[in-house]
Amino acid sequence: MVEPDVRKSWIATHCARIFGAKFVERERWERLADGLAVALAISLPWSVSLNAIFAGLWLIALVPTLNIAGCGASLQVQREVCRS
Repeated sequence: MVEPDVRKSWIATHCARIFGAKFVERERWERLADGLAVALAISLPWSVSLNAIFAGLWLIALVPTLNIAGCGASLQVQREVCRS
């Protein structure tokens, strides 16, 4: 069974069932996303295709770190601010 602290997003929950708990450790995905962002920044002056590859990989690595409930709460607060 997956530890409760690992299940922070819906995609992490489903991946944990398929691949196991270690695959969806949030810290690992965050480090990978950070490394890909650095690689993207470094490759900017040299290669357009590398930029596209790193940007795509970065987005894929970023998805498991998202907290959908937190995003929804943030949007709700912004709606209330915009109404006033």
